[in-house]
Amino acid sequence: MDLLGINFEKMQKSFALVEDSVTRLPPLKPEILNDSLAMEPYDALSSRFERFIEIALNKFFRSVEIHEFSKCSDSLRDRLFMMQKFGLISSVELWMEMRDFRNRIAHDYLPEQLAIIFNNIRDRFATEMRLCLEESTKFVNRKGAGV
Repeated sequence: MDLLGINFEKMQKSFALVEDSVTRLPPLKPEILNDSLAMEPYDALSSRFERFIEIALNKFFRSVEIHEFSKCSDSLRDRLFMMQKFGLISSVELWMEMRDFRNRIAHDYLPEQLAIIFNNIRDRFATEMRLCLEESTKFVNRKGAGV
């Protein structure tokens, strides 16, 4: 299996964990934010989301570029434009927002902000991650990347 296939497999496994969390969790209500036991599944979701975004952006998307061009883009935005061109993502801006939310998870402690972050992961971002995985599966299969 080549690097593209290896990183695609990592992204698949990571998304399976995100999907497991997303399908089991109701929207987050700010009143449970002070209940550590009630927050555990949401903490798992945030960790899984962070891991998926990291793998997609810095492993899989980079390996797509290397596979296609033998080099990586100079910026994340350029990389995302290329992934959009390949049809692996629907929107550069949405992925920039997802990355921003990944970065904010560790720094936002206000209940209203955390509720917004978790509910976006559950709703908007999970849909985009599913689409990315579906299109990436087609891409990897076309390339015969050993998956």
